[in-house]
Amino acid sequence: MRNSRGILSGLFEPYGLARAIVMPCETDLYFRVRDNELEVAQMPNAELRPIPSIWGHAAGLGINPTDNAFIDAALNAACLAAGHFIEPVTSTEAS
Repeated sequence: MRNSRGILSGLFEPYGLARAIVMPCETDLYFRVRDNELEVAQMPNAELRPIPSIWGHAAGLGINPTDNAFIDAALNAACLAAGHFIEPVTSTEAS
């Protein structure tokens, strides 16, 4: 069913119980924060946490330590809220 703006309503209903963190970069020109705001508004149990980075679309690639720390903090907070804890991986463990 379409709402008055022509956007499919109920699109995310099958995912009603899943939790989501949508993390576009503030400077991403491909996945815009405003677009994600509209999507998250339709997603139950979802939150929007834009990554404050100058790296645009590459912010989530794991090459910038500051971006990595922001992403790791968001994931760890979500895991802790769900009753889980994730040990950080050090660079020696990852290789």
